[in-house]
Amino acid sequence: MPGVAIATALMPPLCTAGYGLANGSMAMFFGAFYLFFINAVFIAFASFLLVGYIDPPHKRLISEELERKFKRYIYAFVFLTMIPSIYLAYGLVTAEMFNARANAFLKKEMVFENSYIAKQQLSANARTIEVTLIGAKIDEEKMTKIAKKLESYGLGFTKLVVHQTGIKELDEATLKNTLLGDVANSNRRVFEVNNNRLQGLEAEVAMLKTEKIQLAEKAKDEEKIFAELVAQYPSVENMALSKAIENQVATADPDSILLVHITAKKSFSRGDQKRIMAWLKVRVGVEKVRLSFSKP
Repeated sequence: MPGVAIATALMPPLCTAGYGLANGSMAMFFGAFYLFFINAVFIAFASFLLVGYIDPPHKRLISEELERKFKRYIYAFVFLTMIPSIYLAYGLVTAEMFNARANAFLKKEMVFENSYIAKQQLSANARTIEVTLIGAKIDEEKMTKIAKKLESYGLGFTKLVVHQTGIKELDEATLKNTLLGDVANSNRRVFEVNNNRLQGLEAEVAMLKTEKIQLAEKAKDEEKIFAELVAQYPSVENMALSKAIENQVATADPDSILLVHITAKKSFSRGDQKRIMAWLKVRVGVEKVRLSFSKP
């Protein structure tokens, strides 16, 4: 029993006390340390009762008078430890009951057509319910009748304190202007979001048009290159060009390279291959060209 109880009942309040001490919160420290002290005392007392119930064989017997004296000390210490906890528990239960009854009273009795509770403060110790109302002013006679109903909710000797804004009636014009302003601001935000989205779509369309034009120009340029190559080497039947990025282990920076595949009826000599490569470098404007050949 002591081992399990120490792990489950003593460590959490001890950790909380350390946290309160580290953050300078003395209320948290003393509250958690008192809980630790209560748990420690009652764990020891429970162990004492359990040992007495089991009644194991005694190694050395003491006098009955001394045993009764020790038991009186133990019971007195446990009782003194229990008194503050009973007081705190009673205060906590009383406060919770007061808050529950006060909230029930406010929800049922403090409901008005053109007036609303903006703030409420409950104090079980002072037995007060303090509320702040906004909207149409409630006359004193009506508030007095409402206050008399406190006793029916188990809130006898409780004082109801009401603060009102002093507004006699709601300003409909101001309310209407406020609502119209909110609607206008909401519409403005929606317009800005849609306008930004439209501008983004227009930018994407312009970019796609530019890419389309570039692709068309690239296709025309490749057709010219192919026609020029066929004029030099009539055996060429097909040519494919593609720019790529070449990564090498020796160099950290990637380099661009032109990949060219030529399909021809006959093979090219080494000299022809070198001339084609040199011509492509000048014609396309690149430094690196990789050629490959095949037959149809």
